[in-house]
Amino acid sequence: MVPNEVCWEEENPLNITTLYKDVDRQIITVCGHLSVDEIRNYKRNGWRNDRPGTNKNGIPIQPTRRKSHEKNH
Repeated sequence: MVPNEVCWEEENPLNITTLYKDVDRQIITVCGHLSVDEIRNYKRNGWRNDRPGTNKNGIPIQPTRRKSHEKNH
């Protein structure tokens, strides 16, 4: 390495990242070593860090159940 030269990895560290996108009721996943710029570009195109339809722990969210108020007379 040449003195006063900055290594590319030091300028743009790669992060292990998983991004999700919901397309036509299918969840598409991108996983790997992505730079900050790549993550920013994915997010501009609708990709998110959290998986759709799950809570922060990755457990699927169940729809709330409506109680039936119908009574038979």
